Amino acid sequence: YIETWTHDKYVANSGLIVQPEFRGSNLGKRLKHASFALSRKKYPDARIFSITTSHAVMKMNTELGFSPVPFSELTTDKEFWDGCQSCRNYDILMRNDRKMCLCTGLMFDPEEKKKAFQKKMMRNKLVAVLTSVITLRRQRLSNGKLTVKPAMKKL
Repeated sequence: YIETWTHDKYVANSGLIVQPEFRGSNLGKRLKHASFALSRKKYPDARIFSITTSHAVMKMNTELGFSPVPFSELTTDKEFWDGCQSCRNYDILMRNDRKMCLCTGLMFDPEEKKKAFQKKMMRNKLVAVLTSVITLRRQRLSNGKLTVKPAMKKL
C-alpha cells in the first residue's frame, strides 16, 4: 500500500506480500517498482520509507535507492506506529520506545538523491574540463607551440 504521513512529508510503501504460488515470478518486484514510481509521481518531495523483516523487500528497496535508517528518521505519526499493533513483534517495538524492533527501516530521500546526483554531475564536469586542458596542452606540446620549463620536465 501507499500511505502518506506528517502532512505528505513521508510516504510509506509497505504491506507487500506475494502469495507462495506467485513467488519467483518477479511479481513482487514489479509491484514494488510500480508503487515506488506512483509514490514519486504523486509526492515528488516526500521521503519514501518502508519497514520490513523480509530480505527480499530489503533487496528490492536497496535496488530502488533506499538506505537503512534508524526508526528516529521515520515518521513520528502515532497512527502509523499504531498500525504495527497487528505485528507479532509489536511488543518489542513498544518495549524499545518505538526506537527499534525486528524490522529494518529503509528510506528513500529525494533531497539526498538530488544532492548526490548534483555532486556526480559536478565531478563529471570537472573531469571533462581537466581532460580538455590536458589534451590541449599535449597538442600544443606536440606542435611546438608550447614549451615546458626545465623544472616541469622532471614532473
